[in-house]
Amino acid sequence: MYPPFRADLHCHTLFSDGTLMPSQLLHLAKEIGLSGIAITDHDTIDAYSQAPAIAKQLGILLGCGVEFSSVFQKMNVHVLGYDFDLKSSAILQLCARHEQRRAFRNKAILDRLSRLGMTIYEEELLGGGQGAIGRLHIAKRMVEKGYVDSIARAFHRYIGDGKPAYVPGDGISVQETIAIIHQGGGRAFIAHPHLLQHSRKVKELLKLPFDGIECYYAKLPSHQESRWLQIAKEKGCKPSQLALAWVLAQDKNIVPIPGTKRRKYLEENVAAIDVKLTKEDLRRIEEIFPTGAAAGDRYPEHMMKIVNG
Repeated sequence: MYPPFRADLHCHTLFSDGTLMPSQLLHLAKEIGLSGIAITDHDTIDAYSQAPAIAKQLGILLGCGVEFSSVFQKMNVHVLGYDFDLKSSAILQLCARHEQRRAFRNKAILDRLSRLGMTIYEEELLGGGQGAIGRLHIAKRMVEKGYVDSIARAFHRYIGDGKPAYVPGDGISVQETIAIIHQGGGRAFIAHPHLLQHSRKVKELLKLPFDGIECYYAKLPSHQESRWLQIAKEKGCKPSQLALAWVLAQDKNIVPIPGTKRRKYLEENVAAIDVKLTKEDLRRIEEIFPTGAAAGDRYPEHMMKIVNG
């Protein structure tokens, strides 16, 4: 009997807001018995300059991934991209745009901090991250230089939304992000949907040509996950098919656009049409993930905005 295949498809490294280098992350995955991972750093795929060779040595399946920051109707949305061409000019150009966006914003934030008597040079941030550098790295440097006593204080008093050193960034739309992922041969997924809080906007968001929704999530409370899986079991379908069936039940004008290149997944997507949800089913799902309410925290509230730059 073959051992169970376990994989984590949402991992971060020091190239964005993770705590490990790609090699360390892969060795950790091997140590805890994972068969595969995908590195989904924020707005960068730089980790893949190192990761493939190490994964091959360790015998771990490495899927390509990325988590792009984007905006939909002034709502921050993270879009996971998978199975794209790592050499895609479209993907590489989007990463470069995000790098430039972050650099301009970081400089503006540092200028404001300097006027407040807290001088931090751009070169000082390079040691805090290998790739996508944002407000988290600035906050860490503020702590290191003694300007504040914690990252939380840095955000609450100075660089959080609406604070004296805050600078809004120029966002890239969800629509453009999805199109670029598809152009690169990949598939686009909504990341941690239970954290999106605007029900009307979420319904509009779900009309876009996403290829899937992230259902399994590290900080998703187990009681919510188990109830979601129970409904899928009762319906005789996979959790992903249940999610698609729920999307279809929201509006008769919603038409899913499968983006998969594999016949198996296409057939699974199509089969979701046959998953019939009653009013009682929809009520139970609503109880698991209340409309307009965050069902679980990935980070403390002040940290949720950090990864957007």
